[in-house]
Amino acid sequence: YDFTESQTSFSTYHSHFSDDDLRRVPETMESLSFDYAFYLSDLSELPELCPNLKRLSIDNCPSVDDLSFIYRMPNLEYVSLNDCAYVTPELFLYLESNGIEHNITQADLDAAQKVDEIIAEIITDDMSDEEKIQAITLYVINNYKYRVSKVMESNQEPLESMFENKGGVCASYAYLTNVLLRKAGITSY
Repeated sequence: YDFTESQTSFSTYHSHFSDDDLRRVPETMESLSFDYAFYLSDLSELPELCPNLKRLSIDNCPSVDDLSFIYRMPNLEYVSLNDCAYVTPELFLYLESNGIEHNITQADLDAAQKVDEIIAEIITDDMSDEEKIQAITLYVINNYKYRVSKVMESNQEPLESMFENKGGVCASYAYLTNVLLRKAGITSY
């Protein structure tokens, strides 16, 4: 990724954009959009790297599991978080109370809560990483079916598809598994 110092907008879609690439984004950036950037996980430095950022979109990036950096972005005017299992009621209230336009819905909060409930149900503190991986894998295999027709007819996001239809296509399986692994403390991309 080649950036110019005067560049104010950047968008990536289905890319190998990573944490290292983020460190090369010029501080002049006012608008960033990450769509299906599966190798992007750590946005904690974003407020310092892009202090003038006004618009941020994180869509279908399951490895971005910490959104606390948003609280440190004083110029943020708009945030879009699609199919993100890491939204919280606290983040929703922060955005609302600070007049930051967003797209977080009750369905988004419900999906994030469902992920937390699954982890609480199948993972215990005394489990090894290997046991956590096995528990999550078996949970996904035993509770969801591969369903093409229903999913392809709708325009659902991966988590929404898995929870609503009790199944989905391969991307939905991978997405849910990745999110569950990360919520259980296992690094996964």
